[in-house]
Amino acid sequence: MAIVSKFPQGYGYVVLTGVGSAILLQWMVSRVFNTRRKVKDIEYPGLYHPGQEKMNCVVRAHQNILEGYPVFLMVLFVGGLQRPKICASAGCVWIVGQVAYVYGYCSDDKTNRRYGKCIGYLGLLTMFGCTVEFGVRELMHKRLFHTAVGVKNVMTTKAKGLLPSVLKKQDR
Repeated sequence: MAIVSKFPQGYGYVVLTGVGSAILLQWMVSRVFNTRRKVKDIEYPGLYHPGQEKMNCVVRAHQNILEGYPVFLMVLFVGGLQRPKICASAGCVWIVGQVAYVYGYCSDDKTNRRYGKCIGYLGLLTMFGCTVEFGVRELMHKRLFHTAVGVKNVMTTKAKGLLPSVLKKQDR
């Protein structure tokens, strides 16, 4: 249980958002599976069917989400160390954006997908900002800490070097 206390307060929201994103992926897998099941004349490992545009859209939407998923997870979990509630909220915005993207991509008007992507990028850029803030603060903290420790060590070393000479002067 000691490891749980190492995370910032509210980091559980970040973890639950990550779980929500996994549910999003499973939902997409089920959409792909159900759509492929309806198309009888496509054999694995084929992904696309020349005459089934609806199925191709579902498969491509799933692939598009998978392409950006590693970046999403990185900025969610790292940025969440700095601002857990903001990152969790932005992660939820990303998830909602991806759902809107899928429905837009699979609709009759393919330009509808841009609305979901805009919503998703709003969440992603927010998490990206939190991650950059975390990185800068970590570097600044380490730099300040090492500088302070270095000054302390120099002062301690000088004090130790002066001590014998002060004692010699007092003995005279």
